[in-house]
Amino acid sequence: MVILFASKPSIVATGTMVGPLEKKSVFMSYFDEHSTDEFFGEKTNERGQAKMIYNACEIILKKAKLDKLDIEYFLSGDSVSYTHL
Repeated sequence: MVILFASKPSIVATGTMVGPLEKKSVFMSYFDEHSTDEFFGEKTNERGQAKMIYNACEIILKKAKLDKLDIEYFLSGDSVSYTHL
């Protein structure tokens, strides 16, 4: 799929949510939020990852002062895989 924009897209905000390992890193001050649980309170890793992405999106919307309905395209990723919506 190819998307042509009328004007150049821009990044209006970022949101980072990390687990306990990243919390211990020297980069901790760069992350918005962290969890002490690798599954982010969920029963499976997949559900934990989904919750992490959802929380990161909430951080972005708050920082950008936007509503979910204001978003036309969404691009996210992590150090293991990338999600494009």
